[in-house]
Amino acid sequence: MISLFKSRIQMSATQTTNSLSIPFNTETTVLTLAVPTTIPQQPKKIDGIVGVEANIPLGLTSYEYGVTMRLYRNGQQLMSQNLRQGAAAVLTLGFIQNSTIPFSWVDQNAVQGTNTYTVTLQFFTRSTSGVTIQTNTRSLNVIS
Repeated sequence: MISLFKSRIQMSATQTTNSLSIPFNTETTVLTLAVPTTIPQQPKKIDGIVGVEANIPLGLTSYEYGVTMRLYRNGQQLMSQNLRQGAAAVLTLGFIQNSTIPFSWVDQNAVQGTNTYTVTLQFFTRSTSGVTIQTNTRSLNVIS
């Protein structure tokens, strides 16, 4: 489908590489982006990625962890995606496991004015309290 636009395409973006610890069983905001909307219900193409770093301690016979990523517009949840990892193996060394949660969404219900998009992570399951989660790299891009 080809569409003709009378106005220019606008892009808003935020990204960071600072480390943020994600506490167990607490929804934590990891990105926020305010996006202007000049036309009611103007479609917004939203793309992003959240890097998840799990610290797995040595001496476990298995490990498991789960993280839910959620995308909100003005406090209303638009989508969610789960990441679950684990293995059954005797760990003689601790290690760090890096994963990413990429996401893409089209928001067709943005209101006129400023819409605030928020990305959260919730560390919802773990095999032992020694398993910890943090995010380092994350980005959010909105095109309208």
